Amino acid sequence: MLRFAGRKLKVHVMAEHVTRFITLNSTHCTAILEANGSEAPLWRYWGPKLVEGTVPPSPLRATRAKPSFALDHDQPLSLFPTFGVGWFGQTALLAHRAGSDHAQLMTGCAVEQLDPQSAQFTLTDDIARIAILICLTLDPASDTLSITTRLSNTGDTAIDIQWLAAATIPLPPDAQMIRSYSGRHNSEFQPVEDRLSRSIWRRENRRGITSHDCFPGAVIFAHSATYAAQLAWSGNHVQTVEWLDDGRYQWQMGEWLAPGEIILEAGESIETPEVLATCSRGGESGVAQNFHAAIRARLDWPGGAMRPRPVHLNTWEGLYFKHDLHSLKDMASAAADIGIERFVLDDGWFSGRQDDTSSLGDWWPDAGKYPDGLSPLADHI
Repeated sequence: MLRFAGRKLKVHVMAEHVTRFITLNSTHCTAILEANGSEAPLWRYWGPKLVEGTVPPSPLRATRAKPSFALDHDQPLSLFPTFGVGWFGQTALLAHRAGSDHAQLMTGCAVEQLDPQSAQFTLTDDIARIAILICLTLDPASDTLSITTRLSNTGDTAIDIQWLAAATIPLPPDAQMIRSYSGRHNSEFQPVEDRLSRSIWRRENRRGITSHDCFPGAVIFAHSATYAAQLAWSGNHVQTVEWLDDGRYQWQMGEWLAPGEIILEAGESIETPEVLATCSRGGESGVAQNFHAAIRARLDWPGGAMRPRPVHLNTWEGLYFKHDLHSLKDMASAAADIGIERFVLDDGWFSGRQDDTSSLGDWWPDAGKYPDGLSPLADHI
């Protein structure tokens, strides 16, 4: 296979290899990847649970005709598609080393299946001098697929990272529509629906923090199941869905990187935020329940279990900015009499906050409203 590395044309000859299938199963989902020699593993399946022991009948390329007007090697969707080797979709990495090593071709792939739900893949490119560790876990309790990616600079000079996908996951050919979420303050989580087509679907957040108008995730509706994914990240992010020549779609998520934001020196590594993905035959409610189960399982609950959420009273609609200790104590007493368990002191308690035109963020008690501080109210509660 021919590939460019800097200004030199290098020839990489693919060695003989044995195909291996890596299958992960949860209660209601299955993921299958195909490992072939040194290349990045190919995505064979991710979706509703298959019969235990199901493996593809043959390697993927044995079932695909060689594409016309393509390079001499078929390029199906892989776990880590790269630039410069005949993959014409969005790549998982865009990087260069002072203008060189901008094309990547894996020269090694080590596969370790840790248990029936977890596997990790170590990819190396001895020419571009990078190493990639991708970890997958399909949680049996929540049916969520967790993916993280770590990129290491194994060269002796710095490498400029422009894009690194946290995950590249497949979607079935019958995927029809994607629901993302937009909005603004006081109008959050407004659903936005787009039909999937051969055009690239893309959402970006460049505000520096998770914003009202660009939630880092989406839900995709197919005839066979509903799919959903989210990036566990509170900063800038990108997600794309792109149609592939074999009829499937690829879905990528990762950090949005400003020019020069990530430059890895020799020996340094960067690890992506986690992608949490799931699918369900139960529609949008099914994928939401899976996410809820996954998040609850990760939290360190006091006593080891989540307790019922306390009923609380919030002072805002009752008093707005007009705080006085007598009224607040009366409100707390009345709340306690009817079984309310938690008292939330909302906007208006901090210094100079008489209306919504000033003092937001001056987090110390207003001396006129609270001459003795917040302790008298807290003690009463």
